[in-house]
Amino acid sequence: MEFSIRRVNALFKKEIIDLSKNINVSIMYILPIFFSIIFSKIISGSAQGNNEGKINALILCTGMSIVMVSGFVMAMLIAEEKEKNTLRTLMLSGVSLLEFFTGKALITFVISEI
Repeated sequence: MEFSIRRVNALFKKEIIDLSKNINVSIMYILPIFFSIIFSKIISGSAQGNNEGKINALILCTGMSIVMVSGFVMAMLIAEEKEKNTLRTLMLSGVSLLEFFTGKALITFVISEI
């Protein structure tokens, strides 16, 4: 079985449609933005002109976005497939494991970058 961009594109489109219905995934994408706003208010209130604190908060929020969002969202999307019993259907169709994970990782990467 060879890698097919067509199947990955179909999985990507399916994930875009499912993303609007899944509130848990949407909350995970909003958390780093929420925390960066909170940390910027805390840092700006504690010391005026403290650029080192702002840089640390930026690094913290960027790292949280990369690690937390990517890891948790991938796990949540796979668990959602298993809950809806579509994982079994995908396994019985022609979708390989690499195509399945590429479709999930692609939507996670695109939303994380936005």
